[in-house]
Amino acid sequence: MQHYTEGLDIAQRQKFFYVSSLLLPEMMRLCENMGDTAKALHYAQLQITQSNEAAQELQSSGFTYLDYIINERTLREAQSRQAAQKQLIYLLILLTLVSGGLLFFVYRSRWQSRKVARIQQELRRRQKKGTANWKTGTSSTAC
Repeated sequence: MQHYTEGLDIAQRQKFFYVSSLLLPEMMRLCENMGDTAKALHYAQLQITQSNEAAQELQSSGFTYLDYIINERTLREAQSRQAAQKQLIYLLILLTLVSGGLLFFVYRSRWQSRKVARIQQELRRRQKKGTANWKTGTSSTAC
C-alpha cells in the first residue's frame, strides 16, 4: 500500500492524471479488501475530484477529444490527397515519356520518308536521264 501512496503523491504533484486514474481504483479496492471503508471512500472522492480537475484542465486547454478526432480525420484526408497527387504525378511523368517516345517515332518516320522520297526522286531523275541518253545514243548510232 505504501508504494501506491508514494506513486499517487508523485502523480498528483506532477499532475499525471492518467497515472492517478490508474492508482486510485486499485487503492480503493485494497482498502475495501482490508476493511477500511473510510479510506476507500476517501480514495473514491479523490478520484472524482481528480477526474473533474482533469476535465476542467482539458476543457480550458481548448483541446478536446472532438478536436483530436477532427485532427485525426483531417490528417487521414491530407494523406489520401497526397497519395492521389503522387499517383497523378507518376501518371503525368509516364504520359510525358510516352508522348516523347511517340514524337520521336513520328519525327524519325517523317525523316525516313523524306529520305526515301529524295532517293526515289534521284532515281527517277537518273532514269529519265538514262532513258534520254539511251534514246539519243541509239539514234546517233543508227545514222
